[in-house]
Amino acid sequence: MTNRRAMAFKKVLIVATGLIATAATSCSREPINAPRDVAIGAALNGKAPTSVSVTGATPSYGDQGTTVDVHVFGSGFATGAQAMWLLQGVADPTHVHTNSTTVLSSSELVANITIANDAQLALWDVQVALAGGKNGVGSELFEVTAAQVIASPSSGSGDVFAYGINQLGQIVGKGRSSSGGRVAFIYDDATGYVGMGSGEAWAINATGDVAMGRDANLLSTVWIRQSATTWTTQHLPTLPANMRGVAAASVYQPDGTLLIGGADDSSSGTKSSQIIYSRPVVWRYSGSVWSAPQRYTLPAGAAKGTIRGINAQGQAAGRVDDASAGVVWDSPTTAIRLAALANGINAAGTLVVGELPVSGFDKDINKTLPVVYWRNPSTGAWGTTAIALPTLSGSACPLGKVNAVNSGAVVVGVSCNAARQFQATVWRLDLTGSTPIVVGGPIGLPGLGPASTGTGLPLSTAAAITDTPPYVVAGSALANGTAQYAVRWRLVIP
Repeated sequence: MTNRRAMAFKKVLIVATGLIATAATSCSREPINAPRDVAIGAALNGKAPTSVSVTGATPSYGDQGTTVDVHVFGSGFATGAQAMWLLQGVADPTHVHTNSTTVLSSSELVANITIANDAQLALWDVQVALAGGKNGVGSELFEVTAAQVIASPSSGSGDVFAYGINQLGQIVGKGRSSSGGRVAFIYDDATGYVGMGSGEAWAINATGDVAMGRDANLLSTVWIRQSATTWTTQHLPTLPANMRGVAAASVYQPDGTLLIGGADDSSSGTKSSQIIYSRPVVWRYSGSVWSAPQRYTLPAGAAKGTIRGINAQGQAAGRVDDASAGVVWDSPTTAIRLAALANGINAAGTLVVGELPVSGFDKDINKTLPVVYWRNPSTGAWGTTAIALPTLSGSACPLGKVNAVNSGAVVVGVSCNAARQFQATVWRLDLTGSTPIVVGGPIGLPGLGPASTGTGLPLSTAAAITDTPPYVVAGSALANGTAQYAVRWRLVIP
């Protein structure tokens, strides 16, 4: 039995905490055509099942240091059945202990398990054994994780994603209302999940009182905190002929001015969901008044662009021309075209992170490589060639992307693992030489269980990271193989 992600998880120590908002720890759904009296009736009549199989577990994950009820599905269950968790085919009740097993029917039982604080972060097998020696094993159906759920979908409301985080650990993102509309949210340990209004929040300022993104009409929007759980919505000033826009990233300058980078669009037609708008801009906020957006120059030959990351010097990184290329701005009037799509820039203005299309532009992660660009310390010029970062699977599947970078040269994103599934990934870079060097290899972050066969959905994605240790990473993970939940990981880089 091969555990496909155990080795990746050994590379990182992830410290779980007990406070998790809206985490689903059990599921009461009933499988179709699974009458509860079948197993018990068969046992009373002395009819033993011919075979036992295990096909699924809900939830398909559990945090270190928790006790959880897990519904196990399969066939051939009977009174007296016992569930047990195995690691690489070997029972390890010291680290995942079954407290009780309750048979609900021939196809469903509930196991109450306790996961030790030091249980291995990995995919575990689930075994159901009957008296007399018959048993069935479901391979790698349950993940012991340290991905903490901060927001899960309301019933039928779709996926939830975390997009931004500040040093206070406050996380913002996009959820869905019960009617399906987009909801910008913030999460922190003091208030839990709070919906701020319609739209999607991409970033939050360092003090946690201004979140930014776009509203449901795709207009550049900020949400300003009025109290612990109350936010007001405000549209940012626009350039003439504005049709839509986005506020994508923020940073404070030394004098206390808040810079927000994004885009303002003059394109005609319907307000689509695309995010490559025509005019890259920066807004300034002094605490009471927003400036008119300052337009950044596009590189030669480009018709439109969007800022995706910005630092305190006003240097920025982003994308141009429907994400056919990237760009780094050393100033509002100095733009350098990049082959890769840029998603962020570090505080020192020496590193740009992003993704390089493999064969033409494709928004699908299956067609990009995780890359960085660097500023040569001896010449001060940007490197002309992107450096591809190693993925969790190495050359066997080199695909992925980098979403964010912090001042410690720790970058986060997603890459292809040994099972050819996309998984949240962390890289630590050494910038002391002439080119960036990956220290210690890529680190895979645990998710929320295995993916359903054939979905093609990422197991998890890391979207943002705090600036200084102890690091917290925000992102999303596929829960129970069906829906994306907003999550966070706490980690110590060795």
